[in-house]
Amino acid sequence: MTNALTKWIISASGWRTVFARSADEQDSTTEISEENAALVYLTAKAFSDYISQIKQNARIILGTDTRPTGKTIACIFYHALKSFGINVLYSGVTAAPEIMAFAKKYDGFVYVSASHNPIGHNGIKFGLNDGGVLSGQEVKKVADSFRKYVNLENQKDNGRSLIEKVQTLLKNNSPENFYYDSKIKEESLKTYFDFTKEVVSDCSEKKIQDEYFSRLKKLVQKRHISVVADMNGSARCLSIDKDFFTEYGIGFEAINSTAGQIVHEIIPEPENLVFAAQKMEQLHASGKTDFLLGYMPDCDGDRGNVVYWDEKTSSAKILKAQEVFALCVMSELASQRLSADTKNAQLAVSVNDATSMRIEEIAQAFDAKVFRAEVGEANVVNLARKLRNEGYKVKILGEGSNGGNITHPAAVRDPLNTLFSLIKLIINPEIFKLWCENSNQQDKFIENASLSDIYKTLPVYTTTGVTEPRAKLQILTTDHTQLKAAYQSVLDLQWQNAYADFSIKYGIMGFESVCNVGIEETRNLTDFTKSGKGGLKLIFLDMAKKPVAFVWMRGSGTEPVFRIMCDVKGDNPEMEKELLEWHTKLIKAADSIA
Repeated sequence: MTNALTKWIISASGWRTVFARSADEQDSTTEISEENAALVYLTAKAFSDYISQIKQNARIILGTDTRPTGKTIACIFYHALKSFGINVLYSGVTAAPEIMAFAKKYDGFVYVSASHNPIGHNGIKFGLNDGGVLSGQEVKKVADSFRKYVNLENQKDNGRSLIEKVQTLLKNNSPENFYYDSKIKEESLKTYFDFTKEVVSDCSEKKIQDEYFSRLKKLVQKRHISVVADMNGSARCLSIDKDFFTEYGIGFEAINSTAGQIVHEIIPEPENLVFAAQKMEQLHASGKTDFLLGYMPDCDGDRGNVVYWDEKTSSAKILKAQEVFALCVMSELASQRLSADTKNAQLAVSVNDATSMRIEEIAQAFDAKVFRAEVGEANVVNLARKLRNEGYKVKILGEGSNGGNITHPAAVRDPLNTLFSLIKLIINPEIFKLWCENSNQQDKFIENASLSDIYKTLPVYTTTGVTEPRAKLQILTTDHTQLKAAYQSVLDLQWQNAYADFSIKYGIMGFESVCNVGIEETRNLTDFTKSGKGGLKLIFLDMAKKPVAFVWMRGSGTEPVFRIMCDVKGDNPEMEKELLEWHTKLIKAADSIA
């Protein structure tokens, strides 16, 4: 089992590996290796220890996304938890936001998913009943227990008896005959539907919710909005999407909507959003011109990015991840300032450290503050909770680098919440009007603005896309603290030459070093090793000491790669390219000496 374990990535974002027996990440087999099956069993044992300490006789919801290996992993987990005395309810294929909303009625959840990773991957996420995944600190408790059990099994007989035990479990409880409880699934869908109403309306009182959606429905009927979705066989195929949109007068049409039939790459980035865009153009060509928005979720259905109809070019356009998040932040902050309850409140936005600086510009227009955490949804959510305890109103948060948004009281990204943030922008002219006024763009306000009109008012930034090949580095150094120490040494040696060039070309007069570890941010960093496995960036400053760009780096917590990016104020691809190439050279030089 030790060899299989070395290929597992364990983080708060999920425990992941290539579960396909062939070890091919693109393999769509349902079969997993014997070693990985045994490790799943020990994961269940470790989680049962953890949840039993939280609450005796805990009731846990178990669900999966639509990956081929999901049912086998869930089957092992279910029967293992049962054998350890845990009350476990199986909801089958369930979208991530759905299971996290549903778990609020119980004591926690286990979710089998590898999110946006390729089809041969799979993984496991844990959570309690607060609507999100466990924090890094809590996941460490489960991980420590898990590793203890692995070591014990290896000391006995290299885990052979455990492997045989798990294979017997699978023989006696065939995954092919492992079915969800239909009543549990029905309850899950209803709970999620009701919770989404609360999130979108920003109110838990049914009467006020009904009034809100009555107004929304009238505005939708006036603008005639429909939505197209490329489900790509994801867990959202069996969720509330169609029912929720149509309930409030929004037309809906889906493609690739059979759960488990994943027809193209899973990650919802521009290269995979073309299918939703093509469908939107086909609908317009057939006379269905009310299809103004479209989206594609990832396999677990929490992350979703967007396409929109551009009336000027009569074509569907794909929004970049950072742009989706920026538009949602604009919509939600403006809505808060228009609301009597939050008109004069201290507003804040919680984002990850790889989010474009355009968010600071948008927030400034609404007198809101931006706070940054390390990459990882749990970090952003926990930072938002901390800010609320300090008196801030944090309605919207998220990882701009990945798109989508988290809308409080949800604690996970959800494409439904993203779409409704954008729909509000389109149907309520007061939101766009306030943005134009507060950002000194009054001349760009249009009473019945389209999303393409609104998009043109966004602060312009040039940002490295998360799926671009140049955004991922393969490095040899496994100790990221050591790598960053070497990076600092290389930077010290090379900065003066870079400064001579960058100051003339781009007006860069200096930089500030910043690191984000968990929910803590350290500015004016003098020792780069303090960033550990967290995010590290250099913020470049102009003569007035205002930020004009940044470069960033962090080892992925869910994939065996080192991620980098660059964000530049303005439409300046040449500057973004040169700064990222310079950053890459420094990292490679550091890797060679670390």
